[in-house]
Amino acid sequence: MRPRTIVEFGTSNGFSAINWLHAIADDPEARVFSYDILPYPSATVLEDADPRFRFLQKSQTDFEPADIEGRPVEVALFDAGHLVEYSLKAFELIRPSLSPTAIVAVHDTGLHVRDFGSGAPADEEGLPFSAERCAARPGGARHCHRFPGCEGDSDVHGFCIGRAHRPSERQFVQELLARWPEFRPIHVHSRRVFRHGLTLLQCGDLWNSNNDNDSGRPSPVF
Repeated sequence: MRPRTIVEFGTSNGFSAINWLHAIADDPEARVFSYDILPYPSATVLEDADPRFRFLQKSQTDFEPADIEGRPVEVALFDAGHLVEYSLKAFELIRPSLSPTAIVAVHDTGLHVRDFGSGAPADEEGLPFSAERCAARPGGARHCHRFPGCEGDSDVHGFCIGRAHRPSERQFVQELLARWPEFRPIHVHSRRVFRHGLTLLQCGDLWNSNNDNDSGRPSPVF
């Protein structure tokens, strides 16, 4: 994959933007468009360092095709406000601009696991939290809301705050797949080190190399 148009929602300190710029290092026609409501100094530095980087100080819910010069989007990263309604609105706006083989990446979808890198027995390392394990944590089971009868904190959708890094991003992916079932997900979650998790989505029939899949859009090409 050699993307020429990358859109990211959520600039912050610019770490992901730097990685995108490395990915397009040998393509003078490629562009990275980064959105954030805050004027992070890193964005100005990146714009000065590489003219292919464009910072837009606006909400993801205000996306317009003109922002990106009408270019087809080949990679879209969602890592901004972490509110389901904002992410869904942004996806609705950017969807017509997605290329037929675009990859949509959603950050922070992972579940935290127990005993990552702590030398736990091999049969325990990286396993999901259990009810017993949560009860043994400082504060007891009130910090978990995954199991029946748990009195722990949860977000408005009922997702466990203690276990899911960003419950709202998991809800966003669920809603996206329910509304646009032509997208296929793959969850890139780490079990043995602490990571926030990433979900990748792409449109089309993954096994059909022809352009006659049920979605009416060309199949992904790898």
